[in-house]
Amino acid sequence: MARFVQEVAVASVLLTACQLPHEPSSPSPSPAQRSAQASALTRPNWNRRLLQAAENSEYEAALVALKHGASPNARGFYKMSPLLWAVSKHNLPLVKLLLDYGADPNQPKKDGATPVFLATVFPPPDVNELSIANLLVERGADVNRRGDTPLIWVGFYGHVPIAKFLLQHGADVNAVDQFGQTPLNMAERQHHEDMISFLTNQGAIKR
Repeated sequence: MARFVQEVAVASVLLTACQLPHEPSSPSPSPAQRSAQASALTRPNWNRRLLQAAENSEYEAALVALKHGASPNARGFYKMSPLLWAVSKHNLPLVKLLLDYGADPNQPKKDGATPVFLATVFPPPDVNELSIANLLVERGADVNRRGDTPLIWVGFYGHVPIAKFLLQHGADVNAVDQFGQTPLNMAERQHHEDMISFLTNQGAIKR
């Protein structure tokens, strides 16, 4: 008797399942749709390629990516842009190429550092070589854009030629960062006597 009841229960479950409404299956993609999907999977990511080219300082690869529609303002890890990479590599031709394609000379990375900040605070070995910084300023870079402006850290590192360049292009000699530091404070901290003398002659005020 128990076995009969069990078989009836199973049959009832199966019957109920058969009576449940079934959603119609989605139509199979057409050959054109399948082709488009396959193309999307294999299509190069030109923004990523541009970022890689800039990081590796590869001018020709960057040019190819730009010609295929890569954005000169693409963002990668830490919000690094192609221009920020090019500046950090001291690659003047690549910097010019990116600016010619519309790169934003004031686009910062995640910590707020701008291209002109990198070009002046972390200059090439020859600190008198300011071609990249000069080009950025010509294309609209703001030397006072960041809270702790480039001049504050240039004062810290004691690069007088760069400080002179920044002041010639509108840098605030008494700029103050979030910790109350000024270019003069930074120069004094590192005992850069030449920088201290230069900034003082330019109107820097001791705080």
